[in-house]
Formats: sequence, C-alpha cells, structure tokens
Amino acid sequence: MKRVSNYLKMRVLGALEHAPGDSLHARYQAVSQMTFIDEDGQARHFTWRTIQTWWYYYRKHGITHAPVRSDKGTTRKVAPEDLLAAIEKTLPSFRTGPNSGRPLNIQALYRACIEGGLLIRSQIAPNTFRRIVDKYELLKPDTGDSPKRRLAFAKAHANDLWQTDTLHGPYLHFSRQKKAT
Repeated sequence: MKRVSNYLKMRVLGALEHAPGDSLHARYQAVSQMTFIDEDGQARHFTWRTIQTWWYYYRKHGITHAPVRSDKGTTRKVAPEDLLAAIEKTLPSFRTGPNSGRPLNIQALYRACIEGGLLIRSQIAPNTFRRIVDKYELLKPDTGDSPKRRLAFAKAHANDLWQTDTLHGPYLHFSRQKKAT
C-alpha cells in the first residue's frame, strides 16, 4: 500500500477539529467514517487508531510520522561484551562441535546462562539474546578480524582505551593520520 502524504494526514487531523463528539475518542470515530481523497484522486479511509497515532505524533513532536529513534539497533541493558563473557563461561558445559553431530541450541545456551546466574531474564529477552548472538557472530569460531575478536579486544583493553582518550583526547588519532599521509 502506498504511503500517506503529510498533506493528507494534516487534512485528516484538521477534520478532527470540526468532527462531532464530546471526547477525542468520539471524534476519532467520526473522522474514521469519513472519506478523504488523496493527491491521486483515490478515496481513502483511515481507522480511528491510525488517526489517534497521527494526532499523538503531531501533538508530541509537531510531525505526523514517528520520529527516528537514536538508539535503534543498539542494546540498552546488556552489552555484547557481557554476552560474550557469559557464553564463553557456559559453552564448556555443552557437547558440540564437528564430532558431536548436533548443532548448538541457542535457546538452551540462553537458559544455561540464566540458570548459571550469568544473565538476568529481566535484562535480556530470549529473542534479543538470539539477535545479538547472530549480529556479532558470538558462536562462530575466531577467525581473523571477526566481530567476536573485536569485542574480546574491546573488553580486554576498554580501560586503557578510555584512559588514553581521556588523557590525550581525540587529537591523538588525527596526529597519527596526518603523519601517515
């Protein structure tokens, strides 16, 4: 289905002002029964819930679409380095590998990390665990410059990197680049 233009959304929101009803919900219902013609001449109907969402975004952010999340794709409660450490502590209890004939069950690994007290269920859900394990390739063997190796390096040297950045600032990186060119 084609996206609704901001012009049409604003026409729908403008109809809320003159719609009959004593409450906003009654007005949403009234406007949802109306037909709107878009720029291409197509008749459009919108559910009361869609109109309510547009009104919320317009009232809260001054726009008629959802604002872009700055934290999209990042983890909020558990860092990938912590997952890597928990997985590395738990993996020896599993019989997997080329000789075992069976693949590693991520759900069983998650449960083992929870039961071992290495992770807390309220901090990371099973689907989030699976997504982070897949994204950072935490179960693949270390080869070359893998995300797993970078995470392990960052965890091992995080304090040193922080101190260098604090003491010398971002100029350390630029001075090295200028010398190289």
